[in-house]
Amino acid sequence: MITVVYGVLFGWAVWCVCSSRVNDGVLGRLFYSSIAIAAFAAFFAGSQQTNLIANQLIITAVAMNGLRHFVMRVYNDHFRKPRS
Repeated sequence: MITVVYGVLFGWAVWCVCSSRVNDGVLGRLFYSSIAIAAFAAFFAGSQQTNLIANQLIITAVAMNGLRHFVMRVYNDHFRKPRS
């Protein structure tokens, strides 16, 4: 079951990196790349230690991407000039 989760995470992250519909900039693509690499490593890992590190990296990258989205939303709402 957990291998399916790693496969879905890997596919989603690769799609986010390669798709032109995802406009997250360089930092967002870096986070998605780290998610894809960690999911790939966890999928093929033979040791429990590698899975632990990969899980921590996936959680951190998803949290940082969420934080980036939040900061950009607040920044855009605060500094966007009203349209006339």
